[in-house]
Amino acid sequence: LDDYEEGTWDAAISCGSGTVTVAAAQTTQSYIKIGRKVFLQGAIGASAVSSPSGTFRVTGIPYTVSSDQADYADRSAGSVSLWNITGTCGNMVCVIFGGGTDIAFQDSGTQTDAESDHWQVNAEMRFSLNYETNA
Repeated sequence: LDDYEEGTWDAAISCGSGTVTVAAAQTTQSYIKIGRKVFLQGAIGASAVSSPSGTFRVTGIPYTVSSDQADYADRSAGSVSLWNITGTCGNMVCVIFGGGTDIAFQDSGTQTDAESDHWQVNAEMRFSLNYETNA
């Protein structure tokens, strides 16, 4: 393995409007990169919320997702678990699309984006995802 790397990245939450603040103890996430494959695993909790609404994203991933559509390297999906959220969010998966720099969360059946208004203080999500990069 001549291209192996372990590191950390700082996660933040992006909403259409309003804010969800990541708990200080959970901003730093880890990754492993082997060749072009990047493996992310993390847990993010909310320490404060202020009228969040709109599409929910996690930003700050360490490498941009490949834009190579020939071998579907531009698509990725992973698992996610949510705790202490309001309402229901269906069967959620985390996804990143080609050239992307953030993680989206969608209902696996309807492909509807997760909405930020489900977040409240002490809500938490855990995720595992891998994707390809051009780096």
